[in-house]
Amino acid sequence: MIGGIEICNEKKCFYRALPEKIENITLSHEIVLEKYKTDVQFYKNGELIKRMKIECEKLNICEIMNCIFCFERLMNPHCFPEVSMILFGILVYFCSNLIYIAIKIIILILKVTFWVIKHKIKFIRFIARKSKREEEIKNESKPKPTKPLITKKKRPMKVIVALLFLINLSKCFCLTSLQATEESCVVNKLGERSCSFEKIIVLTFNPEEQQIQVSLNDHTGKILGTLTMEIHKTKAFCTKSLKYFSRFFHMQVESSKRCPETGSCYDLKCSEIKSHEKLIEFNATNDYPGITQCVESSGGWFSGCFYTTPACTFYRFYATPVDERILEIFECPKWELGLGMNLTIDTNEGKWESAFNLVPGMASRQGKNKIEITLKSITTPILPVLNKNFVFDGKKAAMLDYEIETQLQKFKCANKYQAGNFNCTVDPLTCSCRPADDNVNCLCTEIIKDEQIFQESNNLPFNHNGILVKVDYGEITAFPDLTSAEVQIKIEGMILKTEISMNTCIVRANLTGCFDCKKGAHVDLECKTDFGSTLANIICPSAKMAIPCRPTVERKILSIHFSTSDIDETCEVFCGSSPTTFQLQGKLAYPEAALNDVIWNEEYGNKTAPHWHLKLPNMDITNLLKLLIFPRYLFLLIISIFLLILMFYCILPLLTRFIFSCILNTFVARSVRNNVKLQSKYV
Repeated sequence: MIGGIEICNEKKCFYRALPEKIENITLSHEIVLEKYKTDVQFYKNGELIKRMKIECEKLNICEIMNCIFCFERLMNPHCFPEVSMILFGILVYFCSNLIYIAIKIIILILKVTFWVIKHKIKFIRFIARKSKREEEIKNESKPKPTKPLITKKKRPMKVIVALLFLINLSKCFCLTSLQATEESCVVNKLGERSCSFEKIIVLTFNPEEQQIQVSLNDHTGKILGTLTMEIHKTKAFCTKSLKYFSRFFHMQVESSKRCPETGSCYDLKCSEIKSHEKLIEFNATNDYPGITQCVESSGGWFSGCFYTTPACTFYRFYATPVDERILEIFECPKWELGLGMNLTIDTNEGKWESAFNLVPGMASRQGKNKIEITLKSITTPILPVLNKNFVFDGKKAAMLDYEIETQLQKFKCANKYQAGNFNCTVDPLTCSCRPADDNVNCLCTEIIKDEQIFQESNNLPFNHNGILVKVDYGEITAFPDLTSAEVQIKIEGMILKTEISMNTCIVRANLTGCFDCKKGAHVDLECKTDFGSTLANIICPSAKMAIPCRPTVERKILSIHFSTSDIDETCEVFCGSSPTTFQLQGKLAYPEAALNDVIWNEEYGNKTAPHWHLKLPNMDITNLLKLLIFPRYLFLLIISIFLLILMFYCILPLLTRFIFSCILNTFVARSVRNNVKLQSKYV
């Protein structure tokens, strides 16, 4: 039986423990819109038993939509324009009603505010006039003063009206880079230009921007090479805190009865025996770790002894190895973050690729030691604190629960060397023994099978709060999502050469994928020259990119984020003797955002992410408006809005009135019948 399935797609892996015999696995629409490769791994008892690599063709968004009234169908009107127009009419109706209600509420609030202010001013004036009149009456009732004092108390009135406006700020992720450049270029007699680069570049990666390209230009602006940095995986490494080592062990018991004053049974030996004492009665097993104990038994002639004092029944329970595996028990109090990155350097002389891991604060030398890459900072969502301990046997690992760890603590080794020599300590409570005649019966705890420790429910890999935790090259590694990362690239004395060439570059582009999505659209570029090798600098309204060009077709796939569906841009290609242009055209699909990239069978009905209404302010309605030029779709929109108005303003009120009238007539008729019965009784 398979213990678990791990599915890795591009930069993320998902694990399913204890799968069913038949599992329905659904990938998110954002993944299947492009050609994709999936790595499927099967585990049993925590060990990898089979691996499969599957390469799949891209699918059409119109064929994989399995909903009718959903945001995905509305944003892809080219699939089912009639349904999209009806949904658009419903959206227009409800949005207009919400706006109407909001305006009504604002007007009502303003009216109430002005009414309160107006009556407050009148009330204050009334109080002021009344106090002034009372003061005048009081002054008139006084005797004639020599000098009438007329006091006027000015009571200033302050009316403060505060208007609070809630401003909805839309945030966007922006690529931030700091550059310090110092370069020198020299042209020799053959027309070759050699440039030495001394650059420090700081790049910021985020979830939407995980591939960044840096171009290296000479002082004239001609491109000499490109550096492409791409995040492969975000990792969190367990900082191990070793607790102890252990082994698979089998407990055995040996006992020996000695008469008084024979063997080791003399004086008070039985009561003063030490647990780790080695007795001559157990010479064959003294080298195994164990516990030595003694209980008094009957002596005398009937027991075969000369003396009548109590005899000694010595017994020893000891551990013997089951196999050579060493069990390492540890915990992960801290997780150290890191990045798996891919670096590609394209120059006129060729292409160079490298994959490496970065840890914060440590530098990695790449590109013939001319490039130093340092991970300055990295942030991820809060990692779950795994308070449980782990066990690792050199090949597989598992998470320990309380019962299994209690069993392992019965047999502890101080270090790996002692564990290898089986020089460990047995807990005195490992066995519970009681005397039986001249022997001893013991009930012991022992670990002799894999299933006792490496249970399918606890084996790695496993998912913990949506984060995959697995054994990666002997280390416990978690794979969280990236929030942001800052990488510094230091270029020291990197020399690139070019020559003034008269060749021409021909670029073709194919745009596919999705818009307003995390993955972005894919631009498949093909570049070819009539002779010689060079680098083409491509400038489009939406992006800047570079691609190597040679007499044979060079292909490169880049990711660009768009916010609209229909793309039609004119791009310039600066390459060779004269610049050229090409059209970047394509129709992008909108995939519904999913909670997970991989959905298992029971999660299928819950796959779409909530709060889709938050995308309404940024939705692309140009596709829907383009359909309105066709009378058929315009008629559908008008009819759907008219039917909604008819239903909510005519049919629904009449239906509500009819229902209430039926209920009222029912109760009134019942009360009238009751009154008639009462009157007939009195008569």
